[in-house]
Amino acid sequence: MVTRQQVIEDNLRRAERFPLPLVRDFLKKEVQQRGLDYHWGGPQQFVISQIRCGIGEGKIPAEALVDFIDSLRENANQHVFLYRLTPEHKGYLEALRAPEFMAALAGGKHADACRAQPPVLWEADEPALAAAVCREQPRRALLFKWVETRRWHEMAQQGTNEAGLPVFIKEPRSERSVSFFRIHLDNGDCEMRIERMHPNATKTLREAFGMFVARLGELIEYGYFERVLLEPVISRLMIKQVAEVQDWTIELSGGGDLRGNSSPTLLQRFGLLWRSFAGVELNAYWPIAGKKTRVHIVLDGRKDYLTLYKHAAPSDLDGVIARVRALGAASIESEELRGLVKKGMKAGSALRKLDRHFSRLGKAALDSRLLLDDEWLGQSEVEALARDLATHGSDSFKVAWHVVCPVTRQLVCGPDGPLSFADYSAIPDTVACLHPLPLGSVPHPTRGNLRASISMQDGKAKVSLTRDGMARVINRHVGLSGWLRRHLGKAVGAGFVRWAVECIKWTVLLLVCAAYAGFVWKVTGAFLELAKTYDRHEAAVLLSYLIVLLASVGLLILIFGWKTVRRALKVIKEGIGLVGEQIKSLEGG
Repeated sequence: MVTRQQVIEDNLRRAERFPLPLVRDFLKKEVQQRGLDYHWGGPQQFVISQIRCGIGEGKIPAEALVDFIDSLRENANQHVFLYRLTPEHKGYLEALRAPEFMAALAGGKHADACRAQPPVLWEADEPALAAAVCREQPRRALLFKWVETRRWHEMAQQGTNEAGLPVFIKEPRSERSVSFFRIHLDNGDCEMRIERMHPNATKTLREAFGMFVARLGELIEYGYFERVLLEPVISRLMIKQVAEVQDWTIELSGGGDLRGNSSPTLLQRFGLLWRSFAGVELNAYWPIAGKKTRVHIVLDGRKDYLTLYKHAAPSDLDGVIARVRALGAASIESEELRGLVKKGMKAGSALRKLDRHFSRLGKAALDSRLLLDDEWLGQSEVEALARDLATHGSDSFKVAWHVVCPVTRQLVCGPDGPLSFADYSAIPDTVACLHPLPLGSVPHPTRGNLRASISMQDGKAKVSLTRDGMARVINRHVGLSGWLRRHLGKAVGAGFVRWAVECIKWTVLLLVCAAYAGFVWKVTGAFLELAKTYDRHEAAVLLSYLIVLLASVGLLILIFGWKTVRRALKVIKEGIGLVGEQIKSLEGG
C-alpha cells in the first residue's frame, strides 16, 4: 500500500527532474496566494526544500503539489499512442462537445472525477479514473486522467557470499503513476499517454494498453477512433530528414535489416526509395521552429507508439505530434480493403493493420496470431474483422477458423487432422480434442480459443511510399542480404552468410577507395601540367585543384557517411603502417 507521505516524497523527487522555472512558478504562486514568507528564488534543491517545509508545516496543501506534478507528467516520460476520429464518425464530435455528455458522466459512478476540482486520488490497485474535465485552453479538449499504483521488483545487491561473489535479491518497489487520454474537440485527434513502465517491458506495456482500452470503452465509443500508423512516419523521416536522427533500424520485408547510429547517408536514402521495407524504430531529436529547444522522441513502427523521455513544453510537443500525425496519414493500398472501408466496416484500424501485412510486408496470407501479438489488437476486434472479411469480402478473402487447445496451445485435432471451419456460424460451442492417454478425447470450449487464418486471393506483394506528395508503387525487392539469407542461410549457416555479406560490402568500399585514389592521382597530374603551362596563374590553378579535391572528398562523405569513410581510412592507414613495419624489418635483416 502506498501511503500519503510516500506520494508526497515521490512528487518532491520528481520535481527535481522538471525545469526549474516551472517549479519556481508553483512556489511563487502558493506564496503569493497564501501570504507566506518563503523565498521562491534560488537553485532547484533550495526551492524544493522550501516546498517540503511548507507542506510539513501545513502552509502549502499536499494536494496542490500532487496536482501540479500530475500536470507536468502529462508531457513527460510517457508512451504516446496517437489516434484520430474516423471520417465516417466525425459526427461523434458533436456528442462529445454537448454538455449532456459530461452531465451523463457526472451522473454515474464517475461523479467525483467530473468535478471542477476533483479530489486527489492517492492510490489505486488498477487504473481508476481520477479526473474527466473539458479544457478550453490552449485548445478545447476533453481529458481523462487515470491513477494507479504500480508494483514491481528490482534486483538489489545485498553484500557478498563466502566466495566473494555479489548476492542479489529482489526488492519490492511501488509508485503512484498517472496516464491520460485527450481528445481535441476541434478535429477529433487524440492521444493515449501511458506513463513508462518499471521495468520498461513490452509485455507489461501491452497489458497496460489493454486495460486502458477497456476503461475507455466505458467512457466513449472507442471503436470510432483509429490508431495512427507510425511505419510511414519512420519511412518519410528517413528519406526527408525532417528530424535530427540519432539511430535507427529498418526491417526489410524480404529478410534482414539495416541499422545506423546517425542520419542516413545519401546512398542509404536512395536505397530505401527502391526497397520494400517496414520502419521498426527511430530515435530522433525534433527541432522546434524559432527555438533552440528540441523534443527527444523514439518511434516504434511495430507497436505504433512514440516514447517521450524528458519533459517537453506542451506547445512544442503538440507541434511535434501534429507533424507525426500528418506524416502518418497513410492510405490503404489494397483495393479490396479500400472497398471494405467504403462499405462502412467498423474495424478501420484493424483493416489498416491488415493492409500493412498484406501490402507493405509482402504477405498474401497470415494467421490472426500475427495481428494479436504484433499489433496489440484485441481478440474480439480480430474475430470481428475475420467475420466481416468472410461476410463482406468473400470474393477477395478466404477465412478459415481453427480452435486452439487451451492446454497445449496447439490446434485442436480430430481423427482427420486439425479441425477447420469455413463458416463462423457453424462452429459448435465445444469441440473434442484428442489428448495422449489416459486423458483421451477431452471437450474444449471454442469461445476465446478461436484462431482465424486470413488469406488474400491473388494478393500481390508491393509497397507504396509517398514522397513529396507523389505516390510510388514499387515491386517487392528483398536485396542482396535478404536473398542470400533466404537461399543460402540454411545450407551454410546464417553466420557465414552475414560474414560473406560484410566481406562483399567492404570489398566494394575498398574498390571505390582504390578508384578514388586513381582519380586523385590523375587529377593531380593534370593540374601539375596546367600549373607548368600557365605559370602566371599557378595560384588560381592550385586553388581550383584544392576545390576539386575537397568537393570529391565531400561527395564520398555524402554518399557513404563520415563514419564509414573514417573507418575505411583507418583500415588503409593501419594497412600502410603494417607494410612499413614489414619493409623496416626486411631492411634491418
